Amino acid sequence: MGLIKLETLRFIRNKKNMTVFIAAILIVFVLFAITFVGAKRTDPLNEYQDNKSLLENAISHMESNPNKSEAKKKALAGLQEELRLRTEQIQAHEAGDWKQELKLQIALDKKLIAGINAGKIVFGNKKIVPQTEKAIQLNTILLKQNIHPVIESFETPGINFTYRILFYVFPFLMPLLIAVLIGDISTRDKQGGINHFVNVLPVKLKKILDARIFTSFVYSLAITIVILVVALIIGSIISHLGSWKYPVAINLNGTEVLWISIARFLGRSLLLILCLLLFISVFTQFLNTFIRNQLLLMLVLVACFCFEEMMSGFKTKLYAVMHIIPFTFVDVPNIVNGESAAKFRNEYINTTDGVITLLLSSLLFYFLTIWIIHKKNKI
Repeated sequence: MGLIKLETLRFIRNKKNMTVFIAAILIVFVLFAITFVGAKRTDPLNEYQDNKSLLENAISHMESNPNKSEAKKKALAGLQEELRLRTEQIQAHEAGDWKQELKLQIALDKKLIAGINAGKIVFGNKKIVPQTEKAIQLNTILLKQNIHPVIESFETPGINFTYRILFYVFPFLMPLLIAVLIGDISTRDKQGGINHFVNVLPVKLKKILDARIFTSFVYSLAITIVILVVALIIGSIISHLGSWKYPVAINLNGTEVLWISIARFLGRSLLLILCLLLFISVFTQFLNTFIRNQLLLMLVLVACFCFEEMMSGFKTKLYAVMHIIPFTFVDVPNIVNGESAAKFRNEYINTTDGVITLLLSSLLFYFLTIWIIHKKNKI
């Protein structure tokens, strides 16, 4: 317990570490402000009215055409039906009847897919059909579960914003924050006096190692939890809490979509984050047996965090074994939702295999580190 207290004092007394925590909280506030402003400016009514105007112009142009063919009559009837749905959707939105608005959106989306499949509507974007089918599935679930929809790109309810923060923070900001925190706890050059003092203590080297791993894990977990909790509180106070049952999509085998609740998604993410932080805490101590310079150690950590992003830049046979490389699982949200598995065409890049890989890797590097420090007889 004394060793943990010593490592904690080293951490707390460093103003840089406290600055990192404050910066993390400020980042959440800034992201929420951007999201909130965007949500206020993004009114579906504007899009509805634009679509209605386009339909009215198309109908007017078609009616002025002297052609009286059967094909023209069918096309005109289709446009008039869509105009009716659009008009009713605007009325439902203005009346605050979100359920009716959602039902009409489902009807419009189904009409769009039917038109594309029949060859009546041509889109250059090949993803429009799967994207529209996904939107239909989401809106259908929302109706069945009586959950008010939110604008996906501008989710401000506490629970929804916390979900989005995962995508904002991992793997972009969190690697830098954790590298700074853990790198500081592990570094030697600026804390040489304390390190020398620790090495001459009548304490087993393994206990010193355990204390540093524990301290690194606790504080890296703390900054992660702080970010998520602050996001939940800000969103809940300024907007509203939201629903833990709100459906989010995960990708199965690159084609099939499975819908789970945000609660389950966050639960899986936190499990993977716990294992990832444990591995990083152990791996950093392993690196610390070779690297004495604080800046170099942080740069190596950041480079390791970027492994998955670097691998996505080119095709390689390494994709087949990426699930056994622990840094593959840094992009937590995209591991959980199946996007990484689809991107690397490896079905084993998932939450379960990630937990196994990270835990086994933690054990491997832990025992390697113990072996090294006993060989060197210092930590």
